[in-house]
Amino acid sequence: DHGLAVGLVATLTELKRASSLAQRMVGTSARYVLGDLVGRSPALRHIIGLAEAAAQSDAAVLISGESGTGKEVLAQAIHNASGRAGGPFVAVNCAAIPRDLLESELFGYEAGAFTGARKGGRPGKFEIAEGGTLLLDEIGDMPLDMQVKLLRVLQEKTVSRLGGARELPLSCRIVATTNRDLDDEAQRGLFRRDLYYRLRVIHIELPPLRERKGDIAALVDHFLRVYASKAGKKLTRVAPAVMDALVAYPWPGNIRELEHVLESEVALAAQEAVVVSEIPMTLRERPRRMTSPPTPPSMPSMPTLPLGPSSPPFAVPFGATPPYGHALPMAYTPGTMATASTGIPAAAMSSSATPPGAIRAVVDVERDLLVAALTRYRGRIPAVARALGWSRGTIYNKMRKYQLEPDQFRDLP
Repeated sequence: DHGLAVGLVATLTELKRASSLAQRMVGTSARYVLGDLVGRSPALRHIIGLAEAAAQSDAAVLISGESGTGKEVLAQAIHNASGRAGGPFVAVNCAAIPRDLLESELFGYEAGAFTGARKGGRPGKFEIAEGGTLLLDEIGDMPLDMQVKLLRVLQEKTVSRLGGARELPLSCRIVATTNRDLDDEAQRGLFRRDLYYRLRVIHIELPPLRERKGDIAALVDHFLRVYASKAGKKLTRVAPAVMDALVAYPWPGNIRELEHVLESEVALAAQEAVVVSEIPMTLRERPRRMTSPPTPPSMPSMPTLPLGPSSPPFAVPFGATPPYGHALPMAYTPGTMATASTGIPAAAMSSSATPPGAIRAVVDVERDLLVAALTRYRGRIPAVARALGWSRGTIYNKMRKYQLEPDQFRDLP
């Protein structure tokens, strides 16, 4: 009667429930902890020590390493060991999102920001990750124009939705992963060096499995136990000869490949089997494919533009335009090299197995070009993909088509 407040109604949402809702919106969650990292090697103990220190800080973390080494697992473990463990863990694959959608995915948008924008707008991943961790997976694949915008957000610690004027404070921890050498990418102008320094405040490099052979036995035991339990089987160990083969194998796909090999062995094992007694077929086939690496064709001579004293002549995607490099002054079609005078692939016009004047099949030219690029870059798939102007998925598909393996080229003189 006297205009005084006599009560208060509050609606509370449990933090765990709100975090769960955020995870459902973005489709990711942090399931792993540091205790899930399997192995006892000095390299792994060093990595765990770095991760524990990183978890006590809000500084940006850059995790680098080959595909399959467990970069996202480590990122999740750092999140769960940090003071932000109660907040959301949001992962964005910078290589999987089309470049014209990446900005709206990261920063969100207001209603009417562009044709087809959702009524009421949409929060970006930076907003959804508030109070938690934002994982920028495969950061090396982020386009240069987006790198500029990301750098500004990290510097100013504010983010604005597309079509909006309001600056929102940035309150999430940034972890980035890459399978590229970003220092080398920056040297070649493919990654902003200022962003590289901003991201690598704490840098953790994961070694490939071939450099962690002391951890293979523990990983084998772990994956056997996991998949045998799921399948309701009794497998508990591998025979000594099988373990020797697993340790000797180079594991180009790293821990992910080892996991899939053991998952396959469990799936194919008899219900009553206790021991994996035969060497997996994958390990038996691979040495035969690697015994005689194909002889790379000589790279055809062609006119090129100087790219600077430190740039190799093959390091620019054919026909690419800045920021990747200058267009080559020659006739070409994607994935082929051609002479400036005829436009016919030079490799198709000169081969020891082809009579003078004969035109070679496209598949032969394509295979020779792929072998030449793999040889030049010692089997480094990202570098080969950039040089040829193909996606990495295309490179892998063509390697399967021509029965080529990266390891055939990594140890060439």
